[in-house]
Amino acid sequence: MNKKIYIGTAILFSVATTAFIQTVNAETELWLEFSSAQDKMYFVKNNDKLNLCTYMSNNNERPYSSWVSRCYFKGKIPKEIIIEYTPWLPYDEDTLKYLGKDEFHTEGTGYFTYYNPDGEQVSEERWVDEGIARRTKALDALPESSWRTFTIKPKQILEKYRWKSPEGRPIGITIPIGNSAIIYPSIYPYNKDKVLTIEMFLDENDNLTIDEHFKWEDEYSKNMPMN
Repeated sequence: MNKKIYIGTAILFSVATTAFIQTVNAETELWLEFSSAQDKMYFVKNNDKLNLCTYMSNNNERPYSSWVSRCYFKGKIPKEIIIEYTPWLPYDEDTLKYLGKDEFHTEGTGYFTYYNPDGEQVSEERWVDEGIARRTKALDALPESSWRTFTIKPKQILEKYRWKSPEGRPIGITIPIGNSAIIYPSIYPYNKDKVLTIEMFLDENDNLTIDEHFKWEDEYSKNMPMN
């Protein structure tokens, strides 16, 4: 074999092998996102499988989660999750009924005072904790007919994207300049992590749609702000 051809073939093989290994090693982080076009609130029953999805707050420690939330899987991804949810009150009405009201005072650096539904002034911690307890009791009392159910299959959805890459390019180099930065796209994206989001959206008429969004974890955009 011609030496130049041999070297060229070896280089191409090496690049292809490296790209393949890095593509395999690159992780795809799976997120669940609950969103709504409504002013009113919705609540989801937490269960063992849904609790594998780590919330950014302490929602996992409670029996119910607000619909407008996001979570991600750090480890085991279940094959199937049954999600039970119910429409609830508008946010302001829920706050007044279960937590009470708060008042902002402009004196000094500014501060809040908190009052429970009985008009008693309480600490912020007590205002929140007791309000959540009252709401939880009300949710517990709902009849089964109030809850709507659907199923998602996260593992099956994730499998669809196993050997795929998102459109566009991830961020490569960021050069800080004072409070700004010059950002360049990656020229070698194979080892960049990816994010797959399963979005569950409720429209104005309570119709549910489920979409999948697949993108680079740090996606490059020509319109990205520079500061």
